[in-house]
Amino acid sequence: MTKLFRNTGYLALGSQLGNVLQFLFFLYIARRFGEESLGLYAFAFSLTYVFFVLADLGLSTYMMREVARDKSGTRQILARCLALRLLAVVFFSGTAVLVLAVFFRSSSGTAIKIIGLLGLYQVFMSLADIFLAEFKGHDRMGLVSLLTFLGKAIIVGLGVILAVLRLDFLAVMSGFPIGALIYFLACVALSRRFFKGTRLRLSDLRLGDLFLEILPFGLAFVFVEVLYHLDVLMLRFFEDDRAVGIFSAANRLVLAVIGVILFVHTALMPTFSRLFVDAPARLVELSKQTLRYLSLVGLPLAAGTFVLSDKIIALLYPGAFRESAGPLRLLSWTIALGFAAATFSILLTAINRQKEKVIAIGAVLAFNFAANLILIPRLSIAGAAWAKLMTEALHLALMALLTVRYLAPLPVHRIMFKPALSCAFMSVFILLFPGWSLVSIVPAGALAYVAFLAVVRGYTRAEIAFLKRTSRRLLFRKRAAA
Repeated sequence: MTKLFRNTGYLALGSQLGNVLQFLFFLYIARRFGEESLGLYAFAFSLTYVFFVLADLGLSTYMMREVARDKSGTRQILARCLALRLLAVVFFSGTAVLVLAVFFRSSSGTAIKIIGLLGLYQVFMSLADIFLAEFKGHDRMGLVSLLTFLGKAIIVGLGVILAVLRLDFLAVMSGFPIGALIYFLACVALSRRFFKGTRLRLSDLRLGDLFLEILPFGLAFVFVEVLYHLDVLMLRFFEDDRAVGIFSAANRLVLAVIGVILFVHTALMPTFSRLFVDAPARLVELSKQTLRYLSLVGLPLAAGTFVLSDKIIALLYPGAFRESAGPLRLLSWTIALGFAAATFSILLTAINRQKEKVIAIGAVLAFNFAANLILIPRLSIAGAAWAKLMTEALHLALMALLTVRYLAPLPVHRIMFKPALSCAFMSVFILLFPGWSLVSIVPAGALAYVAFLAVVRGYTRAEIAFLKRTSRRLLFRKRAAA
């Protein structure tokens, strides 16, 4: 368990610090260049990212698992995965060029150049990811964390330097492929340094067999990643860069919060998988506790974002983005839905129902496409937000239904009732003080939520006993130190 939490902590630290830098750079672009440039960046990034998600094929997950098992020292797994990744990158890069030539012929020269720059960025990041998976397989999570952070720091640093030099938006975007190339070369150099005693076998690659073996990994990864970027692509198809920028300003905030689920998934998966074999009844109980804790966190985050959306947008973005408050109010509830769905998603993988889970995610993706196709032409930005909200609700429902069918029902309504009631009280409390700043109202609202949850007896006896023990220990340490 110590090793599990240490590795998870390394990954979370490196990734989240890098994400914070990228998010701050996102805000800087919004303030420096305006909503149209932000929309162009968001569209170009999502478009190129989708093609390189397709090129991933699930190779990273597969390679990490196989490297951990392979003790031969030949590094043939690296050679096979790298060769297949190169072929996939070439194929989907060509496909992307064809899509641009057919569907985006009327786009400006600047837009095409930015798409090209971010496409190069995705190429280098995709190739570097194979070497990163090798480090993960060898349990070098500290190195992975450092590389992840430094890679994003280099890219953001180059972008900021170019912006400070008063260069135009296109020049600032050139920092992405340059930084990604430096990151890729660093991954290759460290791989050669740490594993210099091994040899790379280029014979007998059997790429066809490898493709069939990784197909389930690839489908799950592709469906989930495309789902998170489809709304931006379809909004740009029906609207303009400004609409994409307004929507993305709100969407990025929500995705940053939902990203925490990845680390929850990493921490719980081994425990859930082991309990499925050794103690299924205990697995059900632990799942109820997990759903409860995620609801205790996800619901107030969603409610707080909903009632404070105007102030959040005003604090983070310039006045031109005030329209982002509307979609943020709708998207805020996807936080609660996403946190709840995480429990069921982890469970389905742990109980060997990956195939059923992939089919469900595919159905959710199809629904999202249809909802965007219907709602965006009618409601524009609000249509994309409503489509995402309905999609997350369907996602939660399907994951819960599959869990009921293959494991046991989890009483969602009973688990969420008291946290939801406390969130309603918190929301009313926040609305009573409209003049308070975010710095004051956020901790006050959190305190109101915690206090009302205690009033309605939303804590278990074990949790109360734990809090008492922890408080006594902290008090004793303070007295001893004094």
